[in-house]
Amino acid sequence: MLPRFLIASSWQHSRPCCVCLNKPFPPQQHEWTTHGVCAGCADSVDFFTQVCALSGPPLAIMNDSKASGGDLNAMVAALTKAG
Repeated sequence: MLPRFLIASSWQHSRPCCVCLNKPFPPQQHEWTTHGVCAGCADSVDFFTQVCALSGPPLAIMNDSKASGGDLNAMVAALTKAG
């Protein structure tokens, strides 16, 4: 499952994407203070860089689904199909 901050940012942009590291927002702060500080990362930039790298393939699937007219349910189906 994608972290909540990724899903939240997906609906603030024209297409699903990872967080914008230069534009912090509250869910990003939550993810860092709740999960990142104990994840063994060097700092918040390292944490979000890793999160964005790991989320790349699922977000590409979501973008393809959305580009072909799919809604959230279509994105879920595409992600499920991809495994």
